[in-house]
Amino acid sequence: MAVRAINEAEPESSRVLRFTPPEDIRPQDEPSEPPPKPTRPVKVVEFPTEQMVAVMSLILKALGTRVILALAGVGAFVLALMAVTAPSLQSLIAAATYDLTVFAPCIYLTLRRE
Repeated sequence: MAVRAINEAEPESSRVLRFTPPEDIRPQDEPSEPPPKPTRPVKVVEFPTEQMVAVMSLILKALGTRVILALAGVGAFVLALMAVTAPSLQSLIAAATYDLTVFAPCIYLTLRRE
């Protein structure tokens, strides 16, 4: 309706299209680039690497000797069980040799490391 009223008020020959900027924003006030998006702060986590490596190496040494001792113990038990089920001088010597050369040094190393 407002367009119709303006069209009727002006004659057809004097119709000129006029562009006017809005009064609240001037072209020189507009930023040329959009403002940068805010970034999240980066959290830097520092681990005590030297202490962690030292602790982990000690744990691995302790667990390593215990695992080896457990395997040697299983082997000694199996050999002793075989020597008892099939009694012969050779099986008893094999079990005793294994105990003296493998199982006893593993026990010694485990006790010395602790």
